[in-house]
Amino acid sequence: MTRVAELDSWPLFPSIEIYSKMLTELKHYETEDRLSNL
Repeated sequence: MTRVAELDSWPLFPSIEIYSKMLTELKHYETEDRLSNL
């Protein structure tokens, strides 16, 4: 839940960087979930 606070505290310009990081993390977690479900 700390990430939401970090997003709120960031100015607008680095938000794209943060979102791309979050997207890569989400993809990583999705692949981990798929592997664990095999």
